[in-house]
Amino acid sequence: MCFLGFKHAEETKKKIRCAVTKTKNRRKPYNKYGGIGLHIATRGYLTTMKNGKHKAIHRLIAEKAINRELKKEELVHHINMKKLDNRNCNLLICDGQYHQLLHQKMAEAWVRLVNI
Repeated sequence: MCFLGFKHAEETKKKIRCAVTKTKNRRKPYNKYGGIGLHIATRGYLTTMKNGKHKAIHRLIAEKAINRELKKEELVHHINMKKLDNRNCNLLICDGQYHQLLHQKMAEAWVRLVNI
C-alpha cells in the first residue's frame, strides 16, 4: 500500500486499513471520523476528505474532545512526535508560539541526550 509516494511499514498499513470502515459504496469508504477515505498528506499527517476539503485527523479528534471547532491560530501538537499517533492523550492544543517553544525545548533535550 502506498499513499502519495510514501511506503509504509506493515504495522502502519494495518492501522490505516483498520481505521477505514466498510460501507455499501466501496468506491467511497467512510471512516469513523465522518470523512471519506484516509490519506497520508505530504507532511506525514493522516487526513480525510470532509465537506470537500482535506482535514487532518488529529485536528478532528481535538475538536471533538473540546466540543468546538479549532481556531486558525490553534495548533495540535503530537506529544510523542509520532504523526500517526492520534490518541487523545497524545494531543495537545496550543498556539503557534507555545508550539515552537515545545519543539525548541525537545530539540535541546535531544542534543543533551546525544552528547552524553
